[in-house]
Amino acid sequence: MTVIDPIMNRVLKRSDCAPYDYVGSTKPMGKTSAMAALLDCSDERIDRIRAFAGIEGDVFMDSQSAKALEDDAAPTALDQQRAGKAVAKPAISAAMLRDWCREQLEEADTAQDKEAAKELMSTLEAAGMIPGNGVKPKRA
Repeated sequence: MTVIDPIMNRVLKRSDCAPYDYVGSTKPMGKTSAMAALLDCSDERIDRIRAFAGIEGDVFMDSQSAKALEDDAAPTALDQQRAGKAVAKPAISAAMLRDWCREQLEEADTAQDKEAAKELMSTLEAAGMIPGNGVKPKRA
């Protein structure tokens, strides 16, 4: 069973992949309508989908075959252009994240909130995401 909108229902019907039945009727869901559709994964259905899409043979590949198909060509001009560009700094820096953590600690109303803020800071420090500041949470 899946929930689909009327447009997806039409797409499924046109691609010979229509649901075999519905539960209830179409109902409004926010800005669109939706319906509960029953779809199966039988061999017949899979064969119909493969026939409609023109898929013949196995579509899966083992990792050795994939490795053999990798392109060993030289980088393209676009790749070389990208390599010469400076990497943009992230919108949120480690200092900004550290400052936000300090604000959380300062604005904590309860001891539990303060410990949670300290625990977050400690975790981010350990992960190398913010510089250390020596704030250590109490360990239970």
